[in-house]
Amino acid sequence: MTSFVFWCTLLVVGVKAANNAAGGFDYGNAVDKSFLFFEAQRSGRLPFNQRVKWRADSGLRDGFPQGVDLVGGYYDAGDHVKFGLPMAFSVTMLSWGAIDFRQEIVGLKQMGHTLDAIKWGTDYFIKAHPHPNILWGQVAAWLFRATKDVYYLKYVAENAASMGGTGWAAREFSWDNKYAGVQILLSKADYMLGKNPKSVSYVVGYGQTYPVHVHHRGASIASVSVLHSSVGCLQGYDTWYRRPKANPNVIHGALVGGPTKNDNFSDDRTNFEQTEPTISASAPLVGLLSKLQSVTAGNSGPHPKVAPAPSPKSDIPVEFLHSITDTWTVGRTSYYRHKVIIRNVSQKPITDLKLRFENFSGSIWGLSPTQDKNTYALPQWLKVLKPGSECSFVYIQGGPQAEFWVQSYH
Repeated sequence: MTSFVFWCTLLVVGVKAANNAAGGFDYGNAVDKSFLFFEAQRSGRLPFNQRVKWRADSGLRDGFPQGVDLVGGYYDAGDHVKFGLPMAFSVTMLSWGAIDFRQEIVGLKQMGHTLDAIKWGTDYFIKAHPHPNILWGQVAAWLFRATKDVYYLKYVAENAASMGGTGWAAREFSWDNKYAGVQILLSKADYMLGKNPKSVSYVVGYGQTYPVHVHHRGASIASVSVLHSSVGCLQGYDTWYRRPKANPNVIHGALVGGPTKNDNFSDDRTNFEQTEPTISASAPLVGLLSKLQSVTAGNSGPHPKVAPAPSPKSDIPVEFLHSITDTWTVGRTSYYRHKVIIRNVSQKPITDLKLRFENFSGSIWGLSPTQDKNTYALPQWLKVLKPGSECSFVYIQGGPQAEFWVQSYH
């Protein structure tokens, strides 16, 4: 099981050897987006600090017919099924990254999100084992690491083959086998983020060009807060599955299946082999990318680090509902039409609302520029945003979406 650490160690060696020639990817930004993907995959009643606003509560009666509370956990991939084994693997990889790359994750100010992501999975597993003080599983290797008792190490050594640790699938990196991970070097991480023949980032929301027809049920159907009605399974398939337009919801941080061995990639929602993301593919990236960011800090390249936006106040009276309504390509750059709904979720009318933008380089409609740079206000004809009411604006730009937050209001 230490081969995951060895895998990342090899990656770090590769980074140090090629640091001067590296592309300068902002691995820290990719880490943050990975956690957004885990939030988008949550099942159950969502917490108050949920950042992916187009998601809502789901699966609130899981297990009830059998008399067991199985609400919570993660959906495995784009088709929204809770599979125990991939979920356990994903939580294990997140935990492993937090243990071995604690300093790097803390340095990125992502330990809180890391622990939240782990706890969301472990809370579910605790409920999935309803008998007190009983937890069956192949945990001897972890017990040795925690207790230093050689009994557990001996148990692993004598039973590794029967537990699937050796002897099969040695060429695949999976929840049963980590050996193939040592074959992955720095180039593979950069490849995923856009250093490939297609110049496509296979992590959604990262870089200038990324998949927009992701095979993901929640991302490919407009939110209930936008449609104001739910979409059934048949309606979702008939109306949304083969829809040629980009997904209305951007599922940030999702690592899709990726290209063929010949670097060919088809951004097609029905091509699930290439466009479907999974939590088991994204989980190992957290520790890995955190380490890569720590050893390449200061190497800006074409993906410079962006200062984080100020933390919003907890009493902000509006929420933003973001969607991509169209996309097209000019040369090697993909452009996106973004629509953002601003909704007053407070009990009081709002006036003089001003929004601060970062990473914005396109054109905008529905907001008025102010004298302050990168700051926009509601249009002059909209004096008051009443409780429960909403307005919208549209902007077009290439690459990732802009970042914005409430700067002031009355």
